Amino acid sequence: MPEPIKLRIGYVPEHFSSPLLQLGRSSWGLAHLELVSQPSGTGQMLSSLSSDQAIQQEQKIDVAVALTESLIAALAKGREDFKLVGSYVKSSLNWAVITGTSPHAERYQSIEDLKGEKIGISRVGSGSMVMASVMALLQGWTDENGKASEVQFKVQDTFENLRRGVNFPPKQTSGPSESSHAPVSTASGQISAKDFADSAESYVSKYSDGPSQPSLGAHVFSEGWKYSAAPVPLLERSFDLLADPASQNEGARRTVLRVQQVIARSSTWGTPVLYFRASTAEGTLLTLSEIESSSLLIRNTGEKSNTTLPIHTTSAPTDLDADAGTAPSEWASLSLGNHPVTDETWIMLHPCQTAPWISLLRSNDSSSQRSSSSSGVQYIEAFMNLCASAVQMRSDQSRPGTERGPSHRSGHGQSAEKPETAAFMWEWFTTKPFVDSGEVRFIGNVPTPWPSWSIAASVPTVLSNASSSPSSDSSTSRTKLHILSDFLHRLQAQIIQFTSDEDEALRFVQNEMGYEASDVKLWYERVRWVGDSRSSLEEQHSVPSSSVAASQTHKEDVKTKTKQTGQDTSTSTVSKETLLSTLQTLLRAGAIPAPSCSDADNTNDAAAWNVKSFVWALPSQDVQSGLVD
Repeated sequence: MPEPIKLRIGYVPEHFSSPLLQLGRSSWGLAHLELVSQPSGTGQMLSSLSSDQAIQQEQKIDVAVALTESLIAALAKGREDFKLVGSYVKSSLNWAVITGTSPHAERYQSIEDLKGEKIGISRVGSGSMVMASVMALLQGWTDENGKASEVQFKVQDTFENLRRGVNFPPKQTSGPSESSHAPVSTASGQISAKDFADSAESYVSKYSDGPSQPSLGAHVFSEGWKYSAAPVPLLERSFDLLADPASQNEGARRTVLRVQQVIARSSTWGTPVLYFRASTAEGTLLTLSEIESSSLLIRNTGEKSNTTLPIHTTSAPTDLDADAGTAPSEWASLSLGNHPVTDETWIMLHPCQTAPWISLLRSNDSSSQRSSSSSGVQYIEAFMNLCASAVQMRSDQSRPGTERGPSHRSGHGQSAEKPETAAFMWEWFTTKPFVDSGEVRFIGNVPTPWPSWSIAASVPTVLSNASSSPSSDSSTSRTKLHILSDFLHRLQAQIIQFTSDEDEALRFVQNEMGYEASDVKLWYERVRWVGDSRSSLEEQHSVPSSSVAASQTHKEDVKTKTKQTGQDTSTSTVSKETLLSTLQTLLRAGAIPAPSCSDADNTNDAAAWNVKSFVWALPSQDVQSGLVD
């Protein structure tokens, strides 16, 4: 029986996606939709939408619910493999301007201090890149032609990397003392959520000033870890690893991998889980098969593994390897899992056998019996030791034969001259928990001067057969086109339902995203989806004078357009006024080229931009679709 055809919807796993998530979990959504998380944002979705295999390195999607400015900018630059089919959120997006908390970042106290500095972005063409150019425009950082300048970009890919990029490693804050919490009960090999958080923080504190009488020789795995409490407790680090030391002599050019590791607790298994991935120096992520044949995976003898780790281990452990002093590598099962914060697909060591192995390790470690107050740290040490039997955990051995320099991306626990970037821009409420925790610092905000989220669909996979008769064939494209039309109609209905019950909406967002109740309520009061059942905001967020030092002309332009554009749209219509005002601002910001047609001097003219070509009107007898005034 053939697989049912589903429409693949790309979305950013943030609070704005709540009505979409609810629709995706409905009986109709489960039968017809596949929601594809795109945690790196709109730049990632633009790659996922691409029909160019040289560009498209992400999971392929049919539809993107993405940032308006990035979709329009891509179309203005000549992309023809997708079209706008509708609108999603009509209120503006409040972009926070974020810097670090390390001493070097103290020079950045306001947006004005960022002139000429390097700004972190997730992807080329992403909202974080486009809005950095808009920020420069509003600040008056322009060239002789009035185009935005004085902005340099550095691609950081993920939100996690953007946060890391603005800090060189600050000193670790003192974790709880080993006697500050009750003894950790780990006899079963499991650990509670609170004990894991306390133990992980204590582990980092213990080794922040260098190794100190560790159990199980775990100090060799302790370098570079950083503890983060929000939005979930975890340990994370990055380090460089020689890709294949056995095959490269001293005179050869060495291939170095960038390894990222994260440890978080699984609520299902009650144990920590090691997530990891590796990339080349150029930033290309290794596939699972490439990692399996790399020096990142090891045998318990320390030699490079040339075989795939087992998918699952069914037998319980019986004894330790007396010579190696660690559990044999057969405990590990390699799997794919979602990063606990970003929801990206990482590789993980499956935790199905972690508890019995840790229990065995702890029972054979005499030091674990000496002080119950330190058992939590020793639990983390045992877990590190267990992981080291299957995955390279010694960051101090990453570059044999060379002096190890500071970590290129995060440098946790190491020295560095300065951060990689001065600042980055991200949606405020997603960033706020990391500001509250002290990891990063807020220095200003730039709301978008246009409705923030729109809907685009792939031409090759969905729209290409739009002109065919519904009864002419049953092709995949034809079926997906029908699902798209139904999807837009049902999404509009879901928005109305979601916004008609404030208490239920607030509960959903809080439970789904883990934000504080007060933050959720404040955000919900300020956001409006298209077709929102609530009354319209009296005035959309204008750019506050405290946030930017723009010329009065630019500020008035932005305020006017933010108040007026794109308010009478739906999930199946796109505002011509939104397109024109966005194109004009992006042009002044230097984010797009001027239109090339003969009447291009008048950029207020829809014909100059050929905006009709940006939008696809779906055939419908019941609702309006396509471009509207």
